[in-house]
Amino acid sequence: MHIFLTKKIFWGVVVAYTLYSIIELVIPFFKYKKFDKDKWETVRIGDSLKTEELGMADFFIESKQGKNVHSRSIYGSEPYYVIYSINGKVVDKYYRKNDKDTTKIRK
Repeated sequence: MHIFLTKKIFWGVVVAYTLYSIIELVIPFFKYKKFDKDKWETVRIGDSLKTEELGMADFFIESKQGKNVHSRSIYGSEPYYVIYSINGKVVDKYYRKNDKDTTKIRK
């Protein structure tokens, strides 16, 4: 009886972990928008942006590994945000949606 119960628990954990792994792989494809560099402008580390320019815009990060990461964690203070890093990740470029006047970006 004890061995039977242990086997059930073991296989339950294996199945649960497998389902969790599959869900983790599939969800990002639906959750994040497709990354298109032609529609986004580069915002570099140290740039300041007016808070109204940031709004609820989505920010994409191109890491040194070449992976696109989605984040809204921009560090800074009013009335400008100065971009230093996002979630402590080392990044090469920051992208901002290119739908506003780019002359408003402070460099």
